Amino acid sequence: MFNLILRNPKQTMAVSRAILPHLEKSHTRAMRVKNRTKFADLSKKNYFCRCMTEQAPTEKHLHRLITFPRAADARGNLCAVENGAELMPFRTERVFWISGVPAGQERGYHAHRLCSELLFAVQGSLDVELTDSEGCVRYHLDSPEKGLFIPPMCWCRLLNFSQDALCVCLSDRPFEPNAYINDYELFEQELLNHGKK
Repeated sequence: MFNLILRNPKQTMAVSRAILPHLEKSHTRAMRVKNRTKFADLSKKNYFCRCMTEQAPTEKHLHRLITFPRAADARGNLCAVENGAELMPFRTERVFWISGVPAGQERGYHAHRLCSELLFAVQGSLDVELTDSEGCVRYHLDSPEKGLFIPPMCWCRLLNFSQDALCVCLSDRPFEPNAYINDYELFEQELLNHGKK
């Protein structure tokens, strides 16, 4: 199974549809990139072909899924998170949510230098692709009690939103525009420098 990744990741979806229309739409398990090889030069841009296999993230990855308790009875389900709770990886300083994402639209395409996040699909589903120094892993979120912990210096791509998707994100820092990395080449360079420290 292959996924076409552009040097500019924001263009990935359009070119993938044009060249590889049979690409996966969603998966129920995390997928790890095993290798990355240069693809043909198209429209004077550098492309990469990533061979993706259904594998769990390795223990070297800092990002991970956290399952929170769920109280279920005849009235429905209830899930809660609290600062200071054993499962919480940080103290929450900010909460935001994403909804109404049009079909085929993608979000993210950035990394945080300092901020950690905990991402939930409280309704519907979506895929989250994370790239760090260990490679690229794709998670499928479709359960409100499962949170995806995303540490700093992970390039994040949100895709394959279901029509009813409601994504809630908890953050350990306030909104800091200057701490975002919005350029993938800059992210790669900072990731390399970060590894040398």
